[in-house]
Amino acid sequence: MGANPLRVTGNEQMDQVMENSLAWLSGRDDLKTAPFNIVIAHLDNSYWFRDESKTREWLDAHYAGQVSYNTEDACDDTALSGCLANDPDLLIISQVSGESDDHEAITSTVNQSLKNGVSVLYIHHDGNQKALGKTLFKSVFDVTYHWDNYWKKLTLNNYDPTADTNVSSEDLKKVKTVFTHFKNKDYSFDWAQCTNGKGDFGTQYDKCGGVIGLDTEF
Repeated sequence: MGANPLRVTGNEQMDQVMENSLAWLSGRDDLKTAPFNIVIAHLDNSYWFRDESKTREWLDAHYAGQVSYNTEDACDDTALSGCLANDPDLLIISQVSGESDDHEAITSTVNQSLKNGVSVLYIHHDGNQKALGKTLFKSVFDVTYHWDNYWKKLTLNNYDPTADTNVSSEDLKKVKTVFTHFKNKDYSFDWAQCTNGKGDFGTQYDKCGGVIGLDTEF
């Protein structure tokens, strides 16, 4: 997100977009009726950007009695890996960090969390790009930052998005490869070799890392 829609006063349509986003990212359609956990990290809570408190208020209002999350700043920097070790349903992160925070370690933790099946919702702080945001954009999200549009107030006029539809990041190309294999059914390995995540590990995600041929064919 280019800003934090959970902080500002929105409308029913935007709230629905965010609820749909959380359901899609978490892979769950029962967030209103079943408990779930979110890790919140590196958000601001200054006078103009009360992201820490307002994000939690929004979650409480929309998922009353079901959502749980860490206390403010409890999962920042080196503490993030410990918070994510419990397989939360989602990580919400921004780009605000302390002077001594290890941005490379934070980024590595986020990447590992994604590999472990924990989705990430990134919400941008203000319009500038801070050091943590720069590292996350480059090493995790594959996003290019141009500038803060606060003073420039640039707008789009007659923009044709189809001009960019044939441009894909390396990560999206890998996703396309997977979907193409699924569509053509041209793989030889056996999905039954995956372990039962819920039965064996108490998680909603099956483990397929040991399936022979999965990495090489996909």
